[in-house]
Amino acid sequence: MKKNTSGGKVLVIEGDAGTARVIRQILSDHGETVILAETVAAARSHLDTNEVDAILLESVMPEGESFPFVEELGARGVHAPIVLITGEADLESASRAIASGAYDFLEKPLGLERVVLTTTRAVESGRLLKLVDELRGKPRETGEEPAFPGWNQPPTLREARQEWEKRFIFETLEQVDGAIAIAAERLGVEKSGLYRKLRTWGWNSEARR
Repeated sequence: MKKNTSGGKVLVIEGDAGTARVIRQILSDHGETVILAETVAAARSHLDTNEVDAILLESVMPEGESFPFVEELGARGVHAPIVLITGEADLESASRAIASGAYDFLEKPLGLERVVLTTTRAVESGRLLKLVDELRGKPRETGEEPAFPGWNQPPTLREARQEWEKRFIFETLEQVDGAIAIAAERLGVEKSGLYRKLRTWGWNSEARR
């Protein structure tokens, strides 16, 4: 399976140390930065001063069921998508998690591909939500000017996805000094298709030299 290269920051809230280590190993091997929290209190403390792109949360923690914490994060304005980890046949808990605001759920026993795919989608969704806020002209907490002050109306989801894709591709090109062939390989796309997309954005390889 191709490795994920999103490089997202993922907070894993899991009371079982063995399960936490397995998840960290899986996600680290696929390019994610993983922060472990053994309790809800530890997770809350981390989120007080740090942002993450996605959260994996065990449905039953030492403090009890995690649903109130999911609702708490939503009330606090933590927009990182939450993936709930449930028992093998605990579909009722999964349904409750989605109703309380969770993005998705993972059933135990955890499968490698499922963990990677679900987490990758959560990271991308979290980044997209953050971008939508920027495109709406929402000021940052630090008092900085909006990242896109020219946007007078909220963007459509399609516009936000296009902007995120453009940023991600240009960041990849910067990492490989503008080498389209290498960038295409990293992105998992055809070189010709990437080149055509860059041309539509007015990208000029000669101007970079």
